Amino acid sequence: NTVHAIVQGREGFLWIATEGGLVRFDGVDFRTYTRANTPGLPSDLIDDLMEDRAGAVWISTSGGLARMRGGRIEAFGADKGIPATQVWRTFEDSSGRVWALTASGLFRIDQGHGSDHAERMALDATLTENSRMVEGPDGSLWLGTADGLMRADADGNFRAVGAGGEVLAFGVDPAGIAWAGRRSGLEAC
Repeated sequence: NTVHAIVQGREGFLWIATEGGLVRFDGVDFRTYTRANTPGLPSDLIDDLMEDRAGAVWISTSGGLARMRGGRIEAFGADKGIPATQVWRTFEDSSGRVWALTASGLFRIDQGHGSDHAERMALDATLTENSRMVEGPDGSLWLGTADGLMRADADGNFRAVGAGGEVLAFGVDPAGIAWAGRRSGLEAC
C-alpha cells in the first residue's frame, strides 16, 4: 500500500497516511481506519497528516478533510465550510489557525478563536499537490502554488512575489528569505 505521510502523535502512536486508509501503529499492532469502519473519514485515500498544538490530527484525503480528536474521527465538511474536495495538506500557523490547501482553494480555520468554521480565502493562484505553506521567522506566511510564490501581507491577503511558475519545493531561512525550487532552478525572494 502506498504511504503518503507518517506522523507520530503525542500519545506515541504512529499515524500512517495510505491509499487504503489511515493506519495506526501502537508499537505492536497495526489498525486500519477506512470508510467502511469509520464513518467520519471522507475517503480511504489519505494524502497527508498534521497534528496541531492541541493534539488533534488533521487528515487530508481525496474526498475532503477530517479531524481526529479524543480518539474520534469526524468529517470537517461543507457544514463547517470546506466542500467535499481533494485536500492535499494542512498547516498550522503560530496563531493556532489551521490552513487547508485544497483543489477548491485555500481555507483558514480559526479553531482557537472561538470558531470551528472554515473561511475560503481569496487567492489569485492555483493550488496543486505540490503546494506548500510555511511560516517565516517573523510570522509571515508563505505559500508555494502552481503560479508562483505568494506571501501574506499585514491584511492577510496573499500576494505574488518573485517570478511566476510552479513552486515544487520551498523553505524560509532564519533571515526570512524564501527559497523556491522550480523546474528552472532556485529563486530567492
